[in-house]
Amino acid sequence: MYSAMTPSTRKRRASKPSSSATRDKKKKMDIPVPSDPKSTDKKSDKMKCRVCHGHHPQRNQFAYRRIEFDRTELAWLDWINCVACKCDFHLGCVGKQPFEKMLIASFVCQACEKNGKRTTNKTPEELGEISNGKQIGSQQWINTTLQTKKFEDVAVHRDQERYGLIEMKDGEEFSAHFDPKKDWRAIYLIKSKEGLGLQVPTAPFGMDELIKLMKGVRILLKMAAKDWRINDNNTIAVDPTQWLENVIDVTAQITTRMSLDRFGELFNNTYARERIYNILSLEYSRTGLADVVIPPEIYRTVSLADRFWPLGGDSPERCDPKHEASRPAVERFVLIGMGGSFTDFHIDFGGSSVWYHVYQGQKVFYAAPPTPKNLQLFEVVIDQGSTLLIPSGYVHAVYTPVDSIVFGGNFLTLQGLQMQIEIQKMDTRRELGDLFGYPSFDTVMFYTALTLSKLLNEFCEQRASGLDVNPDYLEGAETLVEYLKEEKEVASNKKKPSKFARGMTKKDIAERLEQAVVRAKEEFTKSNGQSTKGMSEMMMIETFEKDEDVEQVSKKMKEGETCLLPKE
Repeated sequence: MYSAMTPSTRKRRASKPSSSATRDKKKKMDIPVPSDPKSTDKKSDKMKCRVCHGHHPQRNQFAYRRIEFDRTELAWLDWINCVACKCDFHLGCVGKQPFEKMLIASFVCQACEKNGKRTTNKTPEELGEISNGKQIGSQQWINTTLQTKKFEDVAVHRDQERYGLIEMKDGEEFSAHFDPKKDWRAIYLIKSKEGLGLQVPTAPFGMDELIKLMKGVRILLKMAAKDWRINDNNTIAVDPTQWLENVIDVTAQITTRMSLDRFGELFNNTYARERIYNILSLEYSRTGLADVVIPPEIYRTVSLADRFWPLGGDSPERCDPKHEASRPAVERFVLIGMGGSFTDFHIDFGGSSVWYHVYQGQKVFYAAPPTPKNLQLFEVVIDQGSTLLIPSGYVHAVYTPVDSIVFGGNFLTLQGLQMQIEIQKMDTRRELGDLFGYPSFDTVMFYTALTLSKLLNEFCEQRASGLDVNPDYLEGAETLVEYLKEEKEVASNKKKPSKFARGMTKKDIAERLEQAVVRAKEEFTKSNGQSTKGMSEMMMIETFEKDEDVEQVSKKMKEGETCLLPKE
């Protein structure tokens, strides 16, 4: 029987698939299909990811497994090239991390693996790993050079401070001994955290618990894409499985990047480690860990950023709102090291002091005091539960004999002002910048200058009223004046310079501090009849007049020379 059909009816019936076509469609539904081209993809792009770029000529020839990743983390968008099809891929699109790319000699994508080809890894020689035992940090070097040395046992000396180390029973003994107004020159090894004001997690606590607490908010140090989803505070919620941390490949002594989630897997799997990795700078101040790990009281007492760069509040001495986001976030770190890790000799950025609590495991420090004629080393073993406090300028290396979790941080102090400025100059010559140097160092110094001016003027008033007081940190203030006068804005003749804070320009702040220093020196000389020169013995900062001085200590260790403290 014939029935009339409208054009639309014919179109609908013609588009109905046959039963065999339906079965084929169901089979294909199990295969992931690439998403639609992104609006940002262009045919003219020089680099096109075969997995995700909408205009890649081979994009639809193979259905790659889709992997979701955080595209605001630029390291995931780094490139890797398939040696078989010659196509480019984002690391994130093929499920590779930067630390894995570093180990790959030739990469083969999923499509080309169907033809029997496989990804191959680099040999130790290709990675630059020396097998003769001379490469510092290698297991062979540790066994043949580091562990065969006989270091002087500083603890046997009655005058421990002479050798740069003072051992304390607990925080109460330390508090009774440490004077925040005097030069801080020796390393303190404090056996118990009791009385330090230090809070750490209660046991049991390991990598799994740490990763859970790291879920939180991280500061975005650099916005490199316009479409990042950030809030008004310039922050973003971070999934710890996506955030890539800087890690050190100890075997190759190379810095690379790895997700915290993956590091946790490798750290917990102690029986199948092919390589040793170390995390030195996992900052936790804006994560859940900040409520669990609280730094010791000394940090809150002497830290320049904490004392002189106050955030928010109604105090007239609070920091300018434009500086709130740039306040240094270097005072709360987690350091996680696999057994066998070694960190080469270095001075902490900006000459900063360090608090260092071994929560789990053990650490061994090889340290040298910052003096030009004393490059001998001494060994400090920090057992689980002990805390180390290191003053400005110490050259040190760190060995991790067993898996360890350490809480620590860096901070600037008035006691180390001269040393810190000299080391900052060295860091500037080396063009380290905020990424590897002490962040916002100059801003900390200008806020310090604001408060130092006030303290020195108060000293003059106390002297005038007959009180017998000394101008604390006067030599450090003199050094700071000279440093600030070299700052670009202070040295310029700009007619209308911008305000720094509290209605003052940087030049105003430098001039006010200089006036306070001159007044304090005159008051001290008038009252005591002597110059302030040599009033407090200055740490010997000549050590750092030559950048290569730090390498001298490292060279001694690498070449196997004996580095002993002189015996009594």
